Amino acid sequence: MTITETRTPSIAATIAVHGARRVLLAAAIALLRGSGRRQLLVVPTHNDHMRRDIGLPPVHAPPPRPPVRPW
Repeated sequence: MTITETRTPSIAATIAVHGARRVLLAAAIALLRGSGRRQLLVVPTHNDHMRRDIGLPPVHAPPPRPPVRPW
């Protein structure tokens, strides 16, 4: 069984091949671009009692109160 080694080139070798300006520009772009896709923020849905406890308005309007009977 043969084990193959993969070596990553050193920064000095990369600069020697591509030049300092291109290596610096590629590094700056990689830092500014960030990593891949961003995930959407998942907002948990709480019931109206929990929302009221933490100071949020209710999601659903409260049901109408029955009319008051005069008798």
